[in-house]
Amino acid sequence: MTTTAKTLTVDVMRGHSVRRVPVVDEGHHAVGIVAIGDLAIERDPDSALGGISAAEPNR
Repeated sequence: MTTTAKTLTVDVMRGHSVRRVPVVDEGHHAVGIVAIGDLAIERDPDSALGGISAAEPNR
């Protein structure tokens, strides 16, 4: 994901108060989801949300 796409995604998430955004391909088919935690890891890995999102899952 490019820096421009990340910034736009954060702006959309903030503007619509959503935590997840679908990712679609050129044919508009769903191929994944970007969550706020995914972006937190990229933008600020030392933040509380970044740390929680990067943690190993409990087993």
